Amino acid sequence: MDKKSFPLKTQSYIANAIYIAVAFIINANNNSNFVLFLSITFYPITFYPITTQTLTIMIIVNIVKSEG
Repeated sequence: MDKKSFPLKTQSYIANAIYIAVAFIINANNNSNFVLFLSITFYPITFYPITTQTLTIMIIVNIVKSEG
């Protein structure tokens, strides 16, 4: 593995784990707009497209629930 890419990759795994933990905690409190803000602002979509897609679907469902 290239030494230069290793720290970035490790950081992205850690950031992903933290992001998911935060997203689930906030979703549990039904504050969907803040999760949406997090996903747009901080989350690197290119690293984990599947996870992002799943979270986005979850966010949309929660917004529909909270507004409906």
